[in-house]
Amino acid sequence: MKDLVRELFPEMSKRVHEILPIMLQTSEELHGNPEPSFEEAYACDYLTGLLRRNGFVAQTGVAGMETAFEARLSWGEGGPTVAIVADYDALPEIGHACGHNLYAATSIGAVLALKDYLCCHAVGSGGEVRLIGTPAEEKGGGKCIMAEKGVFDELDAVLGIHPAEVSGVGGGSLALSQYYVCFSGRAVHAADSPERGINALDALIATFNNVNALRQHVREDARIHGVILHGGVSANMVPDYAEAEFLVRSADETYQSELVERFKCCAEGAAMASGAKLELKQIRLPYQATKINSALQGLLSECYEYVGEPIESPPSKISGSSGVGNMSQVVPTVQGEFSLGSEDVSLHTREFARLAGADNEAYLTRAAAVLSTAVLCCFADQEILLRVWQDFHNTVEVVRRGIT
Repeated sequence: MKDLVRELFPEMSKRVHEILPIMLQTSEELHGNPEPSFEEAYACDYLTGLLRRNGFVAQTGVAGMETAFEARLSWGEGGPTVAIVADYDALPEIGHACGHNLYAATSIGAVLALKDYLCCHAVGSGGEVRLIGTPAEEKGGGKCIMAEKGVFDELDAVLGIHPAEVSGVGGGSLALSQYYVCFSGRAVHAADSPERGINALDALIATFNNVNALRQHVREDARIHGVILHGGVSANMVPDYAEAEFLVRSADETYQSELVERFKCCAEGAAMASGAKLELKQIRLPYQATKINSALQGLLSECYEYVGEPIESPPSKISGSSGVGNMSQVVPTVQGEFSLGSEDVSLHTREFARLAGADNEAYLTRAAAVLSTAVLCCFADQEILLRVWQDFHNTVEVVRRGIT
């Protein structure tokens, strides 16, 4: 793949530099108008409008989500379909602290550079490039919903690049389940007749204590963490309602499922001890662990190497959870991480949000050139996609639509 990357990268880099003003404006517009998960109306309209003006056929409302979209550009007959994804939601109160304004701008730059190249060069007998707008990565799991509803079923590969502290290629992610733990009790005056009350907050605190005891006996790749959302309204009243949010994670989906059952027992035991009524609400589709595709990782790594971007390989740890995991279970997937140039600034902080809104010309040109080159390689040499699907199925016998 080195020779192919060496051949295509200068062409893609030149086109990306020509598109830089569009990427910078896209990043600035989204950063200045941050929207939380499932509420990304401005971002969706802005991105789809931009794509339509540049010759893409764009559809919104994908998978029943108003702020999800899909844009397509096809040529010739048959051939593979390769997609680039874009996140664009922000975090409440602190804005684009995960840098999704840059994620979307990079994806826009990559597909526009690919369009310019494909207008001038015949690549294979045909194919299709898609840009898939995936809302609610931060909370809600837009990719999870899309995967469940078959949005990725026709694709031959999916690629994306996320801003990060340190550059890396296609690290794993933890399976995750998210629950609201709700206790209902009986409110009475805390001093006058406490014996008649049922304390919902005590039940919730007992749940936390049970979980803390459980943490001593879980695997190193597992995480259970929670916050209290409601704990009562007055100290002189026995709380009749208390609520917390918990996340249960593990790199091993089978073990994560077992851990969820043990977590539920922590809450059920607290309910039995306190007399409070328990309600457990699973508030979104679970995030699945990422299925690593070594062939796609290798392709993206070659592009990082060509541009001189140092990468952490293999990543030192698996720490977060992402809808990329669900997507990767359906179609070969790689999401690279590209450094914003400051290892001391962590994702999901106000400092990272400020960094994401700064002058990121170098980041955008390099990341978009890497992404567009990797996608173009998939069309220029379909042996790459054959290896990708062999890796996905862990077999050398692969028959896949569009790949010859």
